[in-house]
Amino acid sequence: MSSTQAAYRQDIDGLRAVAVLPVVLYHAGVGCTGGYVGVDVFFVISGFLITRLLARDLEEGRFSLLEFWHRRVRRIFPAAFVMVMLTLLAGGFLMLTADYKELGQSALAQSFIGANFFFWDDTGYFATAADSKPLLHTWSLAVEEQFYLLFPLLLAALWRRGMNKVRCVLMTLLVLSLVASLFGPAYFPTTAFYLLPTRAWELLLGAVLVFIPGAKRPLRAATAATGLGMVFGAVFIYTAQTPFPGMAAVLPCLGAALIIWSGVTGPSWVHRMLCWRPLVFVGLISYSLYLWHWPVLVLVLSRKFLIAAPTSLFVTGQIAAAFVLAVLSWRFVETPFRTKGWLPQRRSMLRFGVACTLITAVSGAILSATKGLPARLPAAVRQLTADPPGLEYDPNIATTTEAIRADHVPVIGDVAAPAPTFLLWGDSHALASHPVFDVLAKEKGLRGYVIGRTGTTPLLGTWRRAVGQEALAFHAASLDFIRLKKLKTVFLVSYWALYTEGHPNRSSEWFITDDEKLPDNSEAAFAVFEHGLTRTVAALRDCGVEKICLLRQVPEQPIHVADVLTARMLTGQSVEHLGATLAAYRERQRRVDRVLDAMRAADVLVLDPAPLLMDAESRTILIHDDRATFEDEGHLSVEGSMLLKPLLAPYF
Repeated sequence: MSSTQAAYRQDIDGLRAVAVLPVVLYHAGVGCTGGYVGVDVFFVISGFLITRLLARDLEEGRFSLLEFWHRRVRRIFPAAFVMVMLTLLAGGFLMLTADYKELGQSALAQSFIGANFFFWDDTGYFATAADSKPLLHTWSLAVEEQFYLLFPLLLAALWRRGMNKVRCVLMTLLVLSLVASLFGPAYFPTTAFYLLPTRAWELLLGAVLVFIPGAKRPLRAATAATGLGMVFGAVFIYTAQTPFPGMAAVLPCLGAALIIWSGVTGPSWVHRMLCWRPLVFVGLISYSLYLWHWPVLVLVLSRKFLIAAPTSLFVTGQIAAAFVLAVLSWRFVETPFRTKGWLPQRRSMLRFGVACTLITAVSGAILSATKGLPARLPAAVRQLTADPPGLEYDPNIATTTEAIRADHVPVIGDVAAPAPTFLLWGDSHALASHPVFDVLAKEKGLRGYVIGRTGTTPLLGTWRRAVGQEALAFHAASLDFIRLKKLKTVFLVSYWALYTEGHPNRSSEWFITDDEKLPDNSEAAFAVFEHGLTRTVAALRDCGVEKICLLRQVPEQPIHVADVLTARMLTGQSVEHLGATLAAYRERQRRVDRVLDAMRAADVLVLDPAPLLMDAESRTILIHDDRATFEDEGHLSVEGSMLLKPLLAPYF
């Protein structure tokens, strides 16, 4: 490794800015539809810089694993510790008990470098609600830290066997990881996104740059410009619907690698542009900015507390607050520790790292064990999100294809009843409403099952492009289960309009299809919905189902109900007149309801929950018996589900 390679490169700090700014803007909802690729650019940068430092120490014969980890602790732990602890503190004032409990669990996982495993495994009910997870972004820190634990050991072992062995093994590992990543979005998307084996190639791509000759002078500018174009192409062309990481991650990662590689032997106009002082400064604070931007967006200035679409001034305030906290963190936490102004001795710094880990872990464990410290909230707020007496339900009863085939389907109703008679089948809306089905079945001495999975509408032959065709196997298993158990009644409950009209506040990633060749839009999804419902009803009849009950979708709300009500109660604001109007609900459901109503001709019962959920002013009831009737924008709480008893009782 040459001294040129080991020298400080200001342009890499500029590249850090190019990585972090799209991430912040993407999460703030300001352009940069593919801004999330900035994380992948960071991985390439980290792989290069870490390997360069390790190679220098190994080449000079002064490599020390303890010293390497000491530098990592000094660089990473202080700022992360401050961010986590202040986030836990802020959460104590702003978060509901369930969310605060999960925040504690994620802090516990983060303290032991396992945040990516925690969020990977966090696939239950509301698992997709990223805006309830202030530490979600720490998954990427965990991936890097796991790499830092393993990679130095590997490189040190290979170093003694010569440079050819180093290059050969690193390239082999890179290719294996890349191949796994390429198959990830189609076969194991969550695993591919969160775990090191499918992300390691991005870090290794940066690592191998240390061991190959730099670009010749005539190639520098063209190579760097091509790399910058690849990064910006991914930032502005990709969207939330782009399967990721997979093949899509190659473009920004290779672009970042070209920029770094082309600057090894000297600068070009691209590198000089990246050395622009404002960019370099943003690069210097990029770690702290990444740490702070997500908690600010999710918690400190959360959109979940708004009752209207965020204004440009509000979004600007979010970004400005993140920058202020980042600068303070960089100036008063990062820099003093990194330059050894604070705790200069290695032993004291490592002790500090252990203390940070223990404090974070204990704090997280306390929040988890106490279920979010409910006593910190006023009694009225605690009552708002409490289940009715004797009706404490775990909404996380979603099942899987494998569980269905193994006959491990959740039972509801009277477990002592001689034979099951009914099935509640649907997506997360079915899971949210299952308490009222359970209560009614118990009252009538009936036993049944619930098959539900978030984001999977119970329409045979349909799937969502965003998550692949696994829904087909799930539906097939569900139908086989109905046939096997000889069930006579099936309730179909779903967030129907989500799959045909898209989400009212976010993206259209929820559109369903039954043919890869169909366009990904609302009109095509609506046609698929019509065909899918007809196909499903016919298949249920073939299975011997005598009574099919379709439950219209419950009204979507313009606010995240539990959070907005909590925030307004804590700040003394009115909680009146916040629910969706009946007119808005009917308009949103117009096309879907037309199809549902047409199913009456096939002797299907169509049940309408709206009248039971509206007040005298035709506005959705959000509080009943001092409890919130919705968990978020669309899912009923246990209290809300009980309002449907008069509607459902005749069919038990």
